Order: sequence, then structure tokens, then C-alpha cells
Amino acid sequence: MNTSHPLTKDDIAAIRQADRLYAHVRPGENSTITAVKTLYPQDRERKGPFTTNERERQREIATDSRQTTDCPNTMRAFFSVPCGQFGDGNMGVLALMLRPGDRLVLSARTNENGYVRAASIQRGRLEHSPSDAYDRIYVDELTAEIVRVKDEREHTIARNVVIAMSICPDNSARAIRAGSY
Repeated sequence: MNTSHPLTKDDIAAIRQADRLYAHVRPGENSTITAVKTLYPQDRERKGPFTTNERERQREIATDSRQTTDCPNTMRAFFSVPCGQFGDGNMGVLALMLRPGDRLVLSARTNENGYVRAASIQRGRLEHSPSDAYDRIYVDELTAEIVRVKDEREHTIARNVVIAMSICPDNSARAIRAGSY
């Protein structure tokens, strides 16, 4: 069952300081973000939201999820979210908007559009590849929204912000799949 997970001050600090995030979206269940920070020898003694003395420090953050028609309860999604100096800015902007007590709600969706359909390669038209590898290309997106409680009422601060995208044929690299991760 999906229960509410308000973010803590340390959760937000981990999201803001992370080099990369891994999002596991499980509609109808609790989803998670794993924040990962690579620390170099001079940084290992610093205190912060990351808790081990390893070179890569991780923090698991419970989030909420929303079911979509593209990712129902029987589906799961996994995304790698570039952030920090490697990100495109969407996750960084969301991270700056977060406050303790906010809920981060993740959802996965497909973005089927004419450009993707036109980019597919019909069976037998491409040499040296599996015959049906590019018959259909999928664009899977990870979206986030921020929900803030004020005066005992929920307010959506940001909605449907795309924070990660995966473009590939229907194979093991696809972000949205049936089963579990």
C-alpha cells in the first residue's frame, strides 16, 4: 500500500548534494529514490546526509508514487536521474523547491509521439541487428510532483515535471517493465 512519506531535512540535503539519483517507481506501493554521492579522499571526513565511509555514499529516500495508465500497479520502472553537474536542471530546480514535510510523488509514463514513430526502423531494413529490434521505439519518462501541506490542506507546488527519460526499443534497457526490479 502506498502511504505518505514526507521528506526530512536530511532527505532534501541528500537529493541536493547527490551526483546521481536512482528512482524505483512502484505504483500502488512505496517508491524510493537512492541518492548517491561520490566522495574523494579530502571529502570523506565531512558530515552530511550520507552515512558510510565508502567512496560512494548512498541514502535511500522513501517517496510516494502515482499510478498512470502507462505504468499500472503490475508494472515497475527504474530510472537513473543525472543531477548535480551532470544533470539537465529539472531535478536541480525541483530540489531547490523542496521543503521538509513536502511529499515527492513519482510516476512513470510513455511519451508516444510522431517523432518516435518516424524514427522506428521497419523489420529487415537494418543490417547487422536483430530483425525486430527497432520496429517500435519507446520513450519512457519519469515525472515528479511536489505536494505541500499547508493549513491541513494539500497544495501541488509542481506537477508533471520530467526529470528523466529513456529512449530505446522494447528490450531489457526499457525503463517501464512488467514484474519487479
